[in-house]
Amino acid sequence: MASASPKPSQGEIDTQILRALVRKLMGNGILSQDDVRALLAEAVAHLDEQTRPDVSPSSDRG
Repeated sequence: MASASPKPSQGEIDTQILRALVRKLMGNGILSQDDVRALLAEAVAHLDEQTRPDVSPSSDRG
């Protein structure tokens, strides 16, 4: 009996879809390598904002 391969997670599926979309847009000349780098840099900056701890003065009380 053949074992079933593990089902990909939603995050893995999303990643594959985004990769295919970027490849398609680059292949059609809609996105350049510089565009992709800029998008990635923006995404990283946005992630940094979401994961940065709150360091406001009001959070130091305690």
